[in-house]
Amino acid sequence: MFTDTVTVYNRYVENGRERWQRHVLDGVNWTDTVGSTVRKTGVVPSPSTFLVIPKAVLVGYVPPVEFSTLEDKSGKWTVAPKDTIVFGASDVEISTTPSKDLSGLEKVRQVLNVDGLLHGRLAHLEVICK
Repeated sequence: MFTDTVTVYNRYVENGRERWQRHVLDGVNWTDTVGSTVRKTGVVPSPSTFLVIPKAVLVGYVPPVEFSTLEDKSGKWTVAPKDTIVFGASDVEISTTPSKDLSGLEKVRQVLNVDGLLHGRLAHLEVICK
C-alpha cells in the first residue's frame, strides 16, 4: 500500500505566459535514489526520484496533450516533463518560477519522464524526476 503524499504543479502557457496549477495526490510511492555521474572533474552524485501513482489516485487525470487544450483546467491535472513535484502536501502557489516560489521546501523535483502503464490490474503511472 502506498502512503506518500505529493503536490503536482502542472506547467502550462496561457496568453503567452507560463502558469502553474497545483494538485495534491495521496496514496503514491516516492522513492529517492542517488546514483553517480562521471565527469572530467570526477564522479559526482546524481540524485533522482521515482514516483508511482496508482490508478486509484488518477481521479481527474487527463493526458498532457488533452490538459494543454482544456480551457477550464479546474478539477483536472496531468503529469508531463517540465512539471514540478513536491514531496508532501503544499499550499504554496507558484506566481513566478518554481525555483523561487518553492525554494523553502526540501524535496522539490522536476519531471523528466512519464510512463503510462494504465492497463491491467496494476495500472499506474511511473514518473522519473530530477
